[in-house]
Amino acid sequence: MVENNKKMDPAKMEEFLSCGSVFIWDKSSLCSEGFKKCVQSIFTSIQKHSGSFLVPSFVKASLEQPEGAPARMVLDKKLFYEYPDVADYGALLTALKEKGYSKVNVFVNDTGVRNTLVGAGKASGVFCYFYMINENGE
Repeated sequence: MVENNKKMDPAKMEEFLSCGSVFIWDKSSLCSEGFKKCVQSIFTSIQKHSGSFLVPSFVKASLEQPEGAPARMVLDKKLFYEYPDVADYGALLTALKEKGYSKVNVFVNDTGVRNTLVGAGKASGVFCYFYMINENGE
């Protein structure tokens, strides 16, 4: 996992999760080459805090075969929480704001989606911290 062009230690993620943080997953990260390795490296945190790893319903619906298969398996096994009834990132961030979240973490490898999230965050009042997954799952 890469944070501000630096590798992030999985222990830091556990620290965030222990404080009640959530991690949103975009299709670009779910379908990335390093997704399976990333999940393996943070598996203990996923098991402990599965409700803190969110995949919006519209993202799940867009997961195609074969690149989306590992992500669909993670969702089917309830390791990530499918956030229901949201049509886009604006609706998701607004819903999270209503639940008391003013900051969220987002796994996104696509610059266009990241720009969309920046705009949705500004509109909803939710600040997004962005992370990318490289091909090694870091």
